[in-house]
Amino acid sequence: MKSVFISVFLSALFLFVTSCRYEAPLMHEHTIPVDASVLGCWQPVADGSHSPDSNEHMLVLQYSETEYLIHYSAKEEPMYFRGYPISIGGVACVQLQLIGIDNAPVDRRANERFHVVSYALDNGDLVIRTLNADVVDDSLKDTESLVKAFLKHTGDAKLFTDPCRFRKVKTG
Repeated sequence: MKSVFISVFLSALFLFVTSCRYEAPLMHEHTIPVDASVLGCWQPVADGSHSPDSNEHMLVLQYSETEYLIHYSAKEEPMYFRGYPISIGGVACVQLQLIGIDNAPVDRRANERFHVVSYALDNGDLVIRTLNADVVDDSLKDTESLVKAFLKHTGDAKLFTDPCRFRKVKTG
């Protein structure tokens, strides 16, 4: 099983409704190349806690060598994210930044602008986990405080939580 941590897509509405939202990024620098295996169109897989709408999907595009552009479409409001792979304290993950919402300016959600996720590919499915607010408090207001809290818990199995599974949509 190839385990990789990436940036962009994991911007699923389900994840962001239930995940940590930070005012500052965990990391600004992005020099890690994007993972081509996560590019494409993905649909959430139904599980006991989430029944996706048939129109719900996440489109992950390569924006640059080190950045993704992600469009997450759900019936409530489409969202757009910039994402980039990061590694901090030996932990690979993806930094996401909310850059647009269909019906509202981003500044309305300034305290929800940044998200951190990890992912793994499992039998062709993309499994995304969000940074656990019980481990890295989402009330921390700056990058320095976030980094300190994150580094304190790099060995914690509960650092990332709430797994959500996506399946690639075959096109053409």
